[in-house]
Amino acid sequence: MVAEDRPAGFFVTTHSCYAAICDEGSLASRPGFMDAEWAAAGRAAREAGQEDYWRLFHFNDRLMRLAEQGELLAWALLFDGVFRAAVDTAPHTPSQPSSNLGAQRLGARLLCPTGRLVLTCMTALGTRQRPFVEVDPGAYEVVVLRDDDQELRHGLIELADYAAGDGPDWRIAIRPA
Repeated sequence: MVAEDRPAGFFVTTHSCYAAICDEGSLASRPGFMDAEWAAAGRAAREAGQEDYWRLFHFNDRLMRLAEQGELLAWALLFDGVFRAAVDTAPHTPSQPSSNLGAQRLGARLLCPTGRLVLTCMTALGTRQRPFVEVDPGAYEVVVLRDDDQELRHGLIELADYAAGDGPDWRIAIRPA
């Protein structure tokens, strides 16, 4: 994962076709989080007598349950690439639980024990990262609005190829719950 500031926003490079927001103190922000969840999803598929490809569905269900518990807000990407986020801390429409990880509007009530929120590729959860925003510790409503056209434009590119006038791919609204 590479995150870098530019005057135009916060950039994230993904390597897992998943992005996530969580607090540094979240249970999701631990080394090996994605690998552990992926393995648990595989066990769930085997225990249900399902073929291994069902692992993906169990994995996504696990991520949605973690969002319901306030641990992280994750979403699936069609392609890995470089994506820019713009943050808005002004009031907005309250979050609603996301119905799927590919939705254009995702929301969750996140518990933020440190107030240091990371926006990252899920494979980088648990590694030391610079927060994309810092807030007072507490609970926050977080909404991610995704721009499908921008995401498609920025899949399969490197940071140097992100055009100055493009994006943001994601607009993130944060407010106290």
